[in-house]
Amino acid sequence: MSNKRKMQEQSPQTAMNTNLTDIRLRLIVWTAGFIFFALFTPRMQDFLRPPTGDEPFYLITAQSILYDHDLDETNQFTTKSWLEFYPTCEEYLAGWKGFFPPGIPCSGLETLNPQNTTAKRAGIYTKHGLGLSFIIAPAYALGKRLGVMFLMNAIAATLALNIFMLSWEATRQRRIAWLCLGLLGLSAPLFSFAYLIFPQLPAALCVIYCYRQARLLAEGSKVSNLRLALAGICFGILPWLHYLYLLLSALLGLYLLWSLRKGGSGNISRRGYVALLLPVAFFGILFIGYFMYLYGTPFPNTADHDGFANPLTLPIGLLGLLFDQKYGLLMYSPVYLIPLAWLVKRGFSGNLPNKAEFYWLIAIILPYYILVADYNKWWGQWCPPARYLLPIVPLLALPMAQAFSALQGKLFKLFIVVSAGWGALITVAFVLNPRLSYHWEDTNPAKLLLGLEENIPFLKGVGLANFFPSYVNFIEPASPLYWISPFFWLGLTLWLGFRLVKTAQLKG
Repeated sequence: MSNKRKMQEQSPQTAMNTNLTDIRLRLIVWTAGFIFFALFTPRMQDFLRPPTGDEPFYLITAQSILYDHDLDETNQFTTKSWLEFYPTCEEYLAGWKGFFPPGIPCSGLETLNPQNTTAKRAGIYTKHGLGLSFIIAPAYALGKRLGVMFLMNAIAATLALNIFMLSWEATRQRRIAWLCLGLLGLSAPLFSFAYLIFPQLPAALCVIYCYRQARLLAEGSKVSNLRLALAGICFGILPWLHYLYLLLSALLGLYLLWSLRKGGSGNISRRGYVALLLPVAFFGILFIGYFMYLYGTPFPNTADHDGFANPLTLPIGLLGLLFDQKYGLLMYSPVYLIPLAWLVKRGFSGNLPNKAEFYWLIAIILPYYILVADYNKWWGQWCPPARYLLPIVPLLALPMAQAFSALQGKLFKLFIVVSAGWGALITVAFVLNPRLSYHWEDTNPAKLLLGLEENIPFLKGVGLANFFPSYVNFIEPASPLYWISPFFWLGLTLWLGFRLVKTAQLKG
């Protein structure tokens, strides 16, 4: 008997008890995640001070929203409002040991230049998406930068909860759901960005939440009007977080339409359709109106962003997003090889059930992955690893959960232990010294590799950077091993992926 049939045959009292247990479990998962992330927030604030890269510009926009009730940041840059979250002149002269971005008083570089759009309208308007600044504005009003960091902790905990729920919905096994939560939710890139003011984290939450609701509809399950309204808000704000996410919003929308056709549109009432579509229309009209306000056209100015590279260099981005020693996903969280290999397995195996679900998952992930790989700055510049992949990697909880229920063998168990330990050690290293997670597009090796050489006696002078590939820039000094490393890691990944899924127990 299917799970859906069992649920339909439950008595009202049993159904109520099940719902209460489900709510308690969700509260436990969310609370545990939030406590875990928040535990390290004061340390992260101390080490990652002041906010750098794009972070101060999201905060400055939030200040303009809060203090001036407008989007023109001329006043903020005239009064140097960033000093609210920057060190003082006294702190700097006393021997400042934090980051040294422009704008610090008494540093000789006391001016922070705006990252503004080339708008036709007079004033200074940020080139970044407004969505994140509106999200963090209330938290900034309550607790300045620390308040925003706790808000990002809460978003990370909610994302971790959705990873747990997607894993459970795919397998109905809590053990696997907890395992996926631990492996994906508490390692890079989610852990790294749980403390940073970047739009990728809320985007990841929106993507996985919309995907979960569409998947439930495809199964014929009913989705409440509240959840449909939340999904509609997520659809609507994704482009506001970053213009690239318009693609994700469109792909998820197509999946939702297909799910309604497959699962039956009767599972949504008229009010449900209104709850879903009204936020989408509201944010969509505002989106176009904002561009009309800034540029006089319904489209953004492409000159505001880095644009895209020559298609001939696309393989560099495709490989670099996974294997680069500073920014590659698999270099910092090799456990993601399991769901990636399982996706390939499901795509090419004709006798696996419910293939449409995985075709849709690939249809959402692959176009975005290719788009980001062709981006001129696919690595994200000054940031922790896998920044641009973060919006889609939580979706890999689905193939990971199903892989855990189907795979077996000593190699599989050994890989889980080794990859989980690898990721956990990197998380510990980022906690001990959060600055190890930040990299720049220079010729210096990954900071984590340098840190290992400096602190572990038998690794001194080994040149660990030569054992890991770099796709952003040439690492110096380089040895012959450096030129071999890209082929070694790619070959090892392909071999491991093939061997891991070879033991699959196919289930109908």
